[in-house]
Amino acid sequence: MKSKLISVGIAGIICFCLGWLSSPGRSPSESIDPPAAAERFGTLDATRNGDERPDVQRLRSILASGEESYPDAVKAVDELSREDIPTALDSISSTAGIRGLQWPEKNILNKLVNRWYEEDSEAALAWIQSLDHPGNRQFFLEQIASSMAIADVSKAVEFMETHFDASSSPVDFPNNLFDLAAKVNPDLLVRACALSIRKGSSGSAMLVQFPIDFDFAGCLGGFEDLAKRMQPGESISNMPSNLLSSWAKADPQAAYEWTTSIRKEEWASRLPFHFGVNDFFEGYAEASSPETYGNFVAEVLEIHQADPETLTDSWYALAAKSDTATIDSFLNAASREVPEASVIKSILSKSFACSGGSYDSLRSELFSRLSPEVRMEFLQESIALGNDNPGPFNDLARSMISLGYSEEELKSLLKQP
Repeated sequence: MKSKLISVGIAGIICFCLGWLSSPGRSPSESIDPPAAAERFGTLDATRNGDERPDVQRLRSILASGEESYPDAVKAVDELSREDIPTALDSISSTAGIRGLQWPEKNILNKLVNRWYEEDSEAALAWIQSLDHPGNRQFFLEQIASSMAIADVSKAVEFMETHFDASSSPVDFPNNLFDLAAKVNPDLLVRACALSIRKGSSGSAMLVQFPIDFDFAGCLGGFEDLAKRMQPGESISNMPSNLLSSWAKADPQAAYEWTTSIRKEEWASRLPFHFGVNDFFEGYAEASSPETYGNFVAEVLEIHQADPETLTDSWYALAAKSDTATIDSFLNAASREVPEASVIKSILSKSFACSGGSYDSLRSELFSRLSPEVRMEFLQESIALGNDNPGPFNDLARSMISLGYSEEELKSLLKQP
């Protein structure tokens, strides 16, 4: 009788198990949600339960002994079992908060999470997504993306597009991400920068090394399309600050034409900075000789002489490279068909809104190249046109004293009280 009861009990247990396994709604191929995956791979927070395994304690002890022990810490990471990785990550990151850690601790966290991701990406991502603080989740995702970018930048950008949440916290992009993306194609660079779109954010200066055959026009076209899709109040936090200046060095005419074509475009205001005419000239000035630069500014003035904004552009262009050799080159090229005095007066007429530094020295240099009679004529015309901003105008007027004019004569000639 006893054996019969035992047999019935065992049969009941077997039927129960078979029934549970075959119950509807559960399939062998069903995806594991993050909490379930975290528990399956031993990622429960053992540290918070006070159960820290010996190898984890040893790693923490090595890190606490100072930077000189960092090589030993790296070795300890390699010797750590996979089951201990989540405990080690939580234990080290909770010491002072992730963003407050020093470089040895951050590097060790990088090595730990990347080793785990390489061995079991599903479990590593599940653990990251289970973290409460969005900044901590972002930090560990950044570590994975940084290592991934070295091997396959396209894969890294795709990973970031899938997992990053730039709205929750500022993104600390891998240092090499944008350089590597630019080497692949312009579209990938635009996609990488798009990851930094946020509301109310300001631009961050970032220099990128562009390959020789880089398609600047295509890249800026991509940024134009991106800007048009952005919502009101959004801006791109990370964008190459040397994109336009690099294009200016490669193809100045095309870069200048593009820059002037977007002056009044509403979408252009969503690009963070470094895409104005002044930025173009500053970039080109650094890369060209005085003769080349002066000739280019003269060519722009000749081609677009019907556009009143071109005179202003020429003034800012010369201010970006105002040495004597550049001015000589510009005036020689610009006055082949137009009298030099007319060229100087036209550009000076656009100069009164600016003062200080290279603006004052350039204005004085150009003014000194006019004859005394033309200088006085220019001052009188400026008064008539209302171009007599007190600071810059008075500086030019006072310079007439060196030509023998007294202050009383100047007041009389300029019809000032």
